[in-house]
Amino acid sequence: MKQLIINADDFGLSEEINRGIIQTYKQGVLTNASLMANMPAFENTVELCKQNPGLGIGVHLNIIRGKPILIKEKVKSLIDSQGYFYNFSQFIRKGIFSQLDLKQIEGEFRAQINKILDWGIKITHFDTEKHIHSLPWIAKILSGLADEFKINKIRAFRQRLFFIRTGSYRINNPSFYKMLFLAGSSMINQQYLKKTNLKTPDYFYILPSQGKGKLLKNCLMNIVIHLKNGVSEIVCHPGYSLGQDKLNSRELGKFNLSNREGQLRLLLSSELKQMLKSMNISLINYSQF
Repeated sequence: MKQLIINADDFGLSEEINRGIIQTYKQGVLTNASLMANMPAFENTVELCKQNPGLGIGVHLNIIRGKPILIKEKVKSLIDSQGYFYNFSQFIRKGIFSQLDLKQIEGEFRAQINKILDWGIKITHFDTEKHIHSLPWIAKILSGLADEFKINKIRAFRQRLFFIRTGSYRINNPSFYKMLFLAGSSMINQQYLKKTNLKTPDYFYILPSQGKGKLLKNCLMNIVIHLKNGVSEIVCHPGYSLGQDKLNSRELGKFNLSNREGQLRLLLSSELKQMLKSMNISLINYSQF
């Protein structure tokens, strides 16, 4: 039996992204979304969650983008002089040289989880911005928090290198090397996850942030065609670009908003719906396996 979770990351980043996520849930094939507790549209997201109780909601734990929930004195090793989290490359570099306080990471993660729970949202699973829990030292923190909060599901970053087949990631693009790094880290991490009580989807795929039009469509169709029996997760980033000027660049990151609209259109397409139906693929959220 083939079961598929289609999960949208960055829920709460902006109201325009929220609108796209809800549309792809109501009219498309989206089943789950991952909420960022420290982003500008958090309260708007809470209302949307209450209006759409069938949408699974995970926590997109984030110490890469924007500002922390905790006061700066409690996260000094995680932020720069302006109070923003270090970006992905800075974070990795500081982690390699042991310049990050793991207790501060755990504290910020806990604060983000508590904020979501305090607003009455039931959490289906944990995942992280930029998939940093593919790093074993972050995975251990999440494992402890999963026990603490009685949440036993986590995204397993098992990126299958579809860019080789689809051309979605180019060798001259930094994302190519980021994906290689994370894929390598995740192979080590799988051995740790096997020793925990955490449940993960059997297979993991992510739609590329660089793909557009036919390239993006071919990538998604290729993933669907090759789905295996078991539970698979496809991560996507749908949304609208209207109002992007309201977002601080340290919050928005480098994900091109026009690509979000391309993913949105694809997830709403009747062709994709018909394909999933014809292949007897069951759409589920994280709470259903």
